[in-house]
Amino acid sequence: MVGLALAIQSHSLAWSGASTPPRLDFLKILFVISVAILLMYFSGMIFNDAMDAKCDKKHRPNRPIPSGLIKRRDAWLTASFMLGCGVLLCGMRQGAMELSIVLSLAVLAYTLFHRWLFPAAILMALSRSLVYFIAMTALSPPPPFGHLLGFCIAIGVYTTILTILGRNEHDGNTKYAWLTWLMLIPPLIPLVMYGEAHEFTWMMLMFYFTWIYLSWRDFRKPNSQPIAGMHKLLAGFCLLDCVLIALLGEISIMIVSLVCFVFTIAAHRKVMGT
Repeated sequence: MVGLALAIQSHSLAWSGASTPPRLDFLKILFVISVAILLMYFSGMIFNDAMDAKCDKKHRPNRPIPSGLIKRRDAWLTASFMLGCGVLLCGMRQGAMELSIVLSLAVLAYTLFHRWLFPAAILMALSRSLVYFIAMTALSPPPPFGHLLGFCIAIGVYTTILTILGRNEHDGNTKYAWLTWLMLIPPLIPLVMYGEAHEFTWMMLMFYFTWIYLSWRDFRKPNSQPIAGMHKLLAGFCLLDCVLIALLGEISIMIVSLVCFVFTIAAHRKVMGT
């Protein structure tokens, strides 16, 4: 959604001087790129399970691979096939192919180093940021680099903090609860760099800040509920997107992301986010 909003803005800037600018036909492209990104995302999840199979056999024997429901070899093959399909789908759009290869390398690197906190956080942040790049590049010529960079830094910082917090959610350790407040920084980065703001930006920003406060309350003592806090922060990805999209003035797309936010919260009642 953020990549689409950036593409629409870029398209408008590129044809601002034309009397009859061409129409940006994005629905088909958006569908293809979304499927490609999901394939690459899910492949990373399967790669992680395959990599952790030996450890899970000791600590989480009920997982699909250690319990024998799925062979480890089949998991590697399935994940590789899905990752390859994601790259090929991105290859249908000029410019997106190269970025999808970088994303696939980041997914593979994360698989290898995800047990080490620092490289895992950096690689996860890079992967999330590349989604904006790929979606935007597939749809339209790049917007001013400063704008795109600010948006990518915002999602990267959010992802990094989330990754660090996620490492401590199951051990009852609340000493990292203060990191939740750092989540207030990401939306301010593009706001400062971009220099302009739609009126809806401030409304979404207040909503976002309130949501981060509620997340912090789940992490802090004495009645800490870190998994509930993580669920809020995972849904917070959608709220951050809403702020970034509102910053671009694409309110209709912002509403779609707001609906995704509601659906994410509802889904957590059925599918555990962590």
